[in-house]
Amino acid sequence: MELNNYKKTEKSAKLGTLPKISLVFLILIILISFLIPVDLLVARDYGTKKVLNTWKLKEDLFTVAYTHSVMLSEVTETFKCNDNKIILLESTFKDYGAGLPSSTPYDFEIDEETKLFRIYNINEEISPLVYKTGAVRANHKILVDEIAYEFLSFSEPRESVEFIAEETNYFKYLIRRLVN
Repeated sequence: MELNNYKKTEKSAKLGTLPKISLVFLILIILISFLIPVDLLVARDYGTKKVLNTWKLKEDLFTVAYTHSVMLSEVTETFKCNDNKIILLESTFKDYGAGLPSSTPYDFEIDEETKLFRIYNINEEISPLVYKTGAVRANHKILVDEIAYEFLSFSEPRESVEFIAEETNYFKYLIRRLVN
């Protein structure tokens, strides 16, 4: 056997181990991704349960804002996702009238400058949390991690949209994002 042939064989043997190391590294990353928890907020059609949109929550808070159908002023409701539950934390509105509270058993304040009525420390689980996408005035929006998404960008007018909190792992989250 010639020495030159031996070196070629040794070099090709080293190159052959590179794909094996890459494969082991890839498998390790996939296994680790099963251990990383991800909190999701899922919007789905209330009737069919078809997933309409999914948000990965950096913070556990989100807010729904809409124009009240009678008073035509903005209402906001802020929620927290906790242990796969959606908890209403607070609600704000400017006007009093049909469909808006005039008294509350919860803490409240009225901002004299903005005339905003704020009910807070509600801490009530809302299950199911369902909104009907406005077709004319409501202009529903959901604010997730400081980004506003119009309901009409992921649902149809008058569609009942259910929101659920879900904890999954990073691998399942990535697969879901690829599929949807």
